[in-house]
Amino acid sequence: MRKSKFHKEKVVIVTALVSLSFIFSGCATLIGGSNYYAHVIVENRPGATIYYQGENMGRGQAIVSVPRSHADKLSFVIKEDGGQEEEFLFTQRKFRTWAFVGTVICWTGITNTGIPLPWGVALDCATGALWQPDIKENGVTKLNYKNFKYLLTYTGFIPDEVSKDEVPATPVQNVDFASLEKLKELLDKGILTQEEFDKQKAKILEK
Repeated sequence: MRKSKFHKEKVVIVTALVSLSFIFSGCATLIGGSNYYAHVIVENRPGATIYYQGENMGRGQAIVSVPRSHADKLSFVIKEDGGQEEEFLFTQRKFRTWAFVGTVICWTGITNTGIPLPWGVALDCATGALWQPDIKENGVTKLNYKNFKYLLTYTGFIPDEVSKDEVPATPVQNVDFASLEKLKELLDKGILTQEEFDKQKAKILEK
């Protein structure tokens, strides 16, 4: 009799654990996950090496798994043979409002006293799943809820042995500042992308 009772209690515990496991797997933590994929692209420099947390991630472009909670303290270091290291910092993140609302609606339990228990929100906060990169930050584009593109403009390919003072500068008197100002306005209004802006700016400076 005792053995039968113990067996039933064991079955109840296992069932409860399995149920909890299923419930937690449906939480917003796994709808997008606690990490996202950063698709890092070094613009026009396919030979530049990408470093993340000191690790070589590839040349020209790489896919890096990043904790969502670290979206506002993200750093990539770019280095090309014969060039200088350049660090790119991303310091903004955005709250995933819809993920939060979904968690509150779908994953809030009710205790025996009738008090709501937002265990789903607690889990999301603990894993950092309620954050994502801010696409308002320069170079960041959202591909989907799980993937974000980081376009990096590497300018450190001047050979180390050449002093910056020796690099020929564009004569100030020949710069068309009016065109540059108009170009910047188009960029600020979102009419031009950063890539388009950089290309048009380079053409103006070459004249």
